[in-house]
Amino acid sequence: MQKFALTTVVPTTTYEPYSGGCSHAASNVLTVDASGFSVIYTSSTTQMTGWTISEKNVWKNFCVKFTLEVINDNTAFPTAALKITEIISRINAYVVYYATRKTKVYSIKIGIWGSIEQLCGC
Repeated sequence: MQKFALTTVVPTTTYEPYSGGCSHAASNVLTVDASGFSVIYTSSTTQMTGWTISEKNVWKNFCVKFTLEVINDNTAFPTAALKITEIISRINAYVVYYATRKTKVYSIKIGIWGSIEQLCGC
């Protein structure tokens, strides 16, 4: 009987949004529904299992704020590219000091486009 050494292979994973790519981020991420909520927030509401009430409320307030200040503000952010860049910057600032928050937020799928982690890689 021959013995084999066990080795661990850590795959390198590159994520590509499953319906498009970074070039399609704006058309998928900058959408706001009739109630005034961004697709980022509305998509997240069904994916918050394991989140505390406080985490849910803080996330909702964060999403409402960037929707009003970035997505809906065509003066400060006149182009889709500027809006996407600002949203990514704000999300990264929101999760930077909290590993658990980062894990939860980055795992959120945005509609059928991709995840927040993929967005932040754009």
